[in-house]
Amino acid sequence: MDKGLFTGVVMIDLRKAFDVVDHKLLLKKFQVYGLNTNSLKWFQSYLSGRYQKVCVDGTLSEPLGIHFGVPQGSILGPALFLLFINDLPLVLKNNIGIYADDSTLYTSAPTLAEVEEKIRPDIDAVSMWAKENKMKMHPAKTKYSIILTRQKIANSAKQSLDLSVDGMQLTKVESERVLGVYIDSHLTWNKHIDTLRRKLLQRIAILSRARKYIPAKYRLLLYNASIKPLFTYCCTVRSNCSQTNLDELFKLQKRCAGLILDSPRDARSYDNFQKLKGLPVDQLFKLNKIGLLKKVIDVPCDEDLEPLATPEEAEEHEARMTEEAKIERLYQARFTQEVELAAWYDI
Repeated sequence: MDKGLFTGVVMIDLRKAFDVVDHKLLLKKFQVYGLNTNSLKWFQSYLSGRYQKVCVDGTLSEPLGIHFGVPQGSILGPALFLLFINDLPLVLKNNIGIYADDSTLYTSAPTLAEVEEKIRPDIDAVSMWAKENKMKMHPAKTKYSIILTRQKIANSAKQSLDLSVDGMQLTKVESERVLGVYIDSHLTWNKHIDTLRRKLLQRIAILSRARKYIPAKYRLLLYNASIKPLFTYCCTVRSNCSQTNLDELFKLQKRCAGLILDSPRDARSYDNFQKLKGLPVDQLFKLNKIGLLKKVIDVPCDEDLEPLATPEEAEEHEARMTEEAKIERLYQARFTQEVELAAWYDI
């Protein structure tokens, strides 16, 4: 987007993905991956000998052997599925993000026509791969979005992409939920913040009711367990939302601090956060960004993050960290904890 390019994103949906994994095919892939004989026998033993029954009106059916699907609810289930689809990127020319059964194709180009030309063969390749692996794409649930600035789309002659799966046209969406985050076509995060706000209000209502029955230290535990994760989930991605959205979140966070401490409505939020040794949302997001940056610079990272660690950019980040030496020292001192608000205001 910063480079003035159009980005096409296709959110792929595989029909009943976890339930249709072929055990024989999975074991063949393990063999290709280089697992030894004993390991293959162990996985074969783990997957075989499983049966299911159905109860209808109190009548139980005969047991039926299970030869497809990974055991859901198990520790190994997601890992087995990831190993099964591990070869999917090999048939593609463009980028794909895979997390369990959520797969997202994306590519960028100067025009929408070029985006369409680049991404269409990959959609066909995914469909072909699915058929060869005894799976199937779900055209009705596979959607696409175009990410760009409002000015760019207004000046574009083409407003959509002609994409299809098995002859069925894909639906264009302005925003879509990907791994719990609503991504909109202009990356404003308005849809996500609005959804997040509604969830926060529901949980703050629980905290408000609990205030009468539990002391402050347990109200803080309740906040840390059920409310704070909503603020911090994927905050490094969506922290560049508008100041209006940040202000909305900060108001809700101040409300939480007041309920935990049972302080009057006219109490200073600065004092409340200092008592709780917590951070306002904007500083909390900043702390998480610094944590991510530190991991990128200090330790080997995934391919997606490697561009941040190139010598030129690492030099730039190092200079930035020098300017924010206080933040860096505080972060190193309490790597996994929030620092006191007063120290942050001194930066």
